[in-house]
Amino acid sequence: MKRMMMFAILMTIAAVSRAQSQSNEDLKAKMTEYREKLNLTEEQSTRVDAINADYMEALSALKSSNEKKLAKYRRFKDIQAKKDKQMKEVLDKEQYKQYQAMQSEMKSEMKKKRKSK
Repeated sequence: MKRMMMFAILMTIAAVSRAQSQSNEDLKAKMTEYREKLNLTEEQSTRVDAINADYMEALSALKSSNEKKLAKYRRFKDIQAKKDKQMKEVLDKEQYKQYQAMQSEMKSEMKKKRKSK
């Protein structure tokens, strides 16, 4: 019985670590695609990476907070607006239009995922 429990725990740990590494690979691939679609310069790429890192950190903090859903939603909107403002400062007009189109596409994908659950 102990062996079976230990085996189950080890399998769970292996599955979680594999999912995390797959998630990191997916994220890296998305970021590469992001840079290519927006045709970023080196300087823009560095600044966009910093903006995205701040954004992800803020989302992580929001996710782990104990706020009510409505408060979280409002904070999420504030975080998103801040990111959009920063991106507008970094990108030129065409790049920003492409950025907005990509954001709209991602929102549509998220809605489809939520409906399919």
